[in-house]
Amino acid sequence: MIWLTSLEIVASPASGKALPPLQQALARATSDADRAVLQLSIAGCAIELKRDRDLLEAADWLAARNPESATAFGLQSMALSRMKRWHDSRRIAEDRLRRYPDDPRYSPDVMFRLAELYYERSSDDHLLAMREHEERLKAMDPAKNEEPPPEPQADFAKSIAMYRGLIRQFPEYKLNDAAYYLLGYCLEKQNQFDEGQNALRELIARYPKSKFATEA
Repeated sequence: MIWLTSLEIVASPASGKALPPLQQALARATSDADRAVLQLSIAGCAIELKRDRDLLEAADWLAARNPESATAFGLQSMALSRMKRWHDSRRIAEDRLRRYPDDPRYSPDVMFRLAELYYERSSDDHLLAMREHEERLKAMDPAKNEEPPPEPQADFAKSIAMYRGLIRQFPEYKLNDAAYYLLGYCLEKQNQFDEGQNALRELIARYPKSKFATEA
């Protein structure tokens, strides 16, 4: 997940042993300003300890107090992804994009994340369809000379549309080299080879020093 690994959300604490004292301090805190600092520290501990429920609880608190916060959105996305709650992760991203459809402060990150989430959903759907296809092939009677069912094709249209929209709306976005690379990858995965190669050529032309250009 390129977007999540690109985040610099919270510095991990020196020791995960800090979590219980932080939670105790949170229970005693008397102001939202103090609680916000503690919740960020708790999130850092939870990331290190892989305490995803604690991470999500801290992220939800931060998002409720400051819906605009990119940090809170990033923490929520991280927690939900680590918990494999893909539907909820897509829901909060889609809600955020509806609130900020063309805001350069927030929209690009959300669009990139949504493209990744749509890809994961499409990949899962394709894998399931392929398993069902294989079962149908196994169930066929060779003696009947039946026509085999067509092999399911991957459909990454929603990811492709999101990457294209991101590149078009926010040409200076920090992860557009990755967006071009993933756009080309998705296009080639669904057999649109010419368009995929065009995207990769754009990547190389615009970002010749990018690590993605060397892989294109």
